[in-house]
Amino acid sequence: DRLLDSYHAERYPVGQQLLKGTDRLFSFASSRNPLVTTVRDAMARWVVPRVLADRGRRAKAFGFVSELGIAYPDSPIVCDAVGDPGHGLRAGSRVPDLAIGSGTLFDLLRGPAHHLLVFPGVVGDGGVPAGWPAYVTLHVVGAEVDPHGDMRRTFGLESGGLALVRPDGYLAYRTLSREGADLLALLRTTYWEPAV
Repeated sequence: DRLLDSYHAERYPVGQQLLKGTDRLFSFASSRNPLVTTVRDAMARWVVPRVLADRGRRAKAFGFVSELGIAYPDSPIVCDAVGDPGHGLRAGSRVPDLAIGSGTLFDLLRGPAHHLLVFPGVVGDGGVPAGWPAYVTLHVVGAEVDPHGDMRRTFGLESGGLALVRPDGYLAYRTLSREGADLLALLRTTYWEPAV
C-alpha cells in the first residue's frame, strides 16, 4: 500500500504542473487577441532566441520538457540520512550518468533491480553489509569503479556510505553509515518481501 500511495504523492503534482503549463502555453499560442498575438510574435522573434542562446537556460528548459529535472525529495519512499542536505545529490533526485572505470554509471544501473552502491570508507574497507533482499543488486564502488572520486562527490559520500538507486534511476536513500539497518527497515516497510 505504501509503495502504491507513493506513486500518487510523486507523480500527481508533476502531472498537475505539466497540465497547467501546457494549458497556459496552448491558450497563449492559439489566442486570436490582437494584443496577445503581437506579444507572442515579438517573443518568438526576439526574446525566445536570446533566452535559449544561454546554455544553462537551454539545459533547464530541456530538463523541464524531458522531465529529467523532476525530483521527489518529499516522497514517502525516499530518505536522506546525510546530515547536510546541501552536500551531494539529495535522495529523491534523478541520478546523473557519470563516466566510471568500465563505462558509465547508467551501464552499471541497468535492469529492473534496485542498486545499492556501497562506498567503502577512506581507509579502504571493502566489506559489504549482509541481509539484502533479492531485488537489491550490490555494487562496491572502489577505486577501479570510481578512479577520480566523481561518484563519491556526486553522492556526497567522500568518506564512505550507502546509496540506494531505484529502478527508475532516482536516488531512494543515502547515508554516511555502512551498517544499513535503517535502509533495510525502509525496504521492508515499503516493498513487499515474499517469505523465504
